[in-house]
Amino acid sequence: MSNLESIVDHDAHPFKGQFEDQNAWKDQPPRGREIRKRLFAELCRILEFLDARDDRLSFHEVERKLVPMVFVLGRLLLAYFLTRRQETSRRRLRQRAPQGYRSGRSQSRLLGTFFGKVRYWRCYLRESGGSAGTYPLDIELGLTADGFSMFVLALAARLATLVSFDQAGGLLLTFLSWSPAKRTIENTVLGFGRYTGEWFECAAPPEGDGEILVIQIDSEGDADSDRRRAQEASWEARPQTKSTFATASWTPGTSETRLEAASKKGRQVEERQGDDGGCHVHAQVRS
Repeated sequence: MSNLESIVDHDAHPFKGQFEDQNAWKDQPPRGREIRKRLFAELCRILEFLDARDDRLSFHEVERKLVPMVFVLGRLLLAYFLTRRQETSRRRLRQRAPQGYRSGRSQSRLLGTFFGKVRYWRCYLRESGGSAGTYPLDIELGLTADGFSMFVLALAARLATLVSFDQAGGLLLTFLSWSPAKRTIENTVLGFGRYTGEWFECAAPPEGDGEILVIQIDSEGDADSDRRRAQEASWEARPQTKSTFATASWTPGTSETRLEAASKKGRQVEERQGDDGGCHVHAQVRS
């Protein structure tokens, strides 16, 4: 069991890739009326299940079995919609195909939706004399190249803002019976994050959110900072003077003004020891 499967119990629904309700058009494109018949047949099957007189079934069992049936119905409805749009789109392409392109064979694709993987076929336009091409139906419907509907990607991104990427996939697996890969969820969050700043600039503040504090930062600094920088520059520009030595004698009971005076003037002060028992003191002072 994988790490994703061990997070939650997902045995209520089929696991990812086990949807067999669309195998009829796996190898060739279907027609809208074929899917329509399948829709009515699936709806009748759900009604027969609900009409069954089985007193042994509890509400929990009925609800548990009804959820995957409704998801099958949802996939068939989306497949019917995509098929009908492809039929109308192909007729328009026959009438006015873009200049320099030619219509190729229809190609199959699996689209990850809220109800699970939906298989549909769409026309491919190939550039004349080249290998590049495009899918007009995907462009018309706003379908991305990663194979997931925007509704599923937005739901996964919102969950990933609350829990880890792996746990977001586990939650989707619980409720949808399938989940995009963890790397896909991470890339979706990073992709949507590019527009975060633009969204905050355009979004209005929430109602009742209180007052708004606006802080403006001046990168040039205030006047005091400029004044301090100017003083530091003047100190560094001052000429350096040589050290002078001041030698003075200190006698107990006398003041120290002679030493201070010698230090300020930078001259030599020397006194020999007198009869009163004075001691010589030599002090080096930088001026």
